[in-house]
Amino acid sequence: MSSNNTKSGKLGPWGLFKEVFNWYPTNYPANERKLLFKLDLSILAFACLWFFVKYLDQTNISNAYVNGLKEDFKLNGNQLNNHIALISEELR
Repeated sequence: MSSNNTKSGKLGPWGLFKEVFNWYPTNYPANERKLLFKLDLSILAFACLWFFVKYLDQTNISNAYVNGLKEDFKLNGNQLNNHIALISEELR
């Protein structure tokens, strides 16, 4: 805990969040820890957004298949599964 919060023993929500997720070594300078925290949050936000878009895309492909994509593209057998697998691997 930080020195000013140690005396009172209470942390606000943001202080508690920072204390729980304080995985950076204490020998790093404060500015470097702040930069790493901002980078981690940026990467996490991008990854969550990417996962949501990927899920949305896969759901839309399945809905399109049900609504006539099979007939429009003349798909047989496992061709849809093969296409979805290729798209999923490209997005990883």
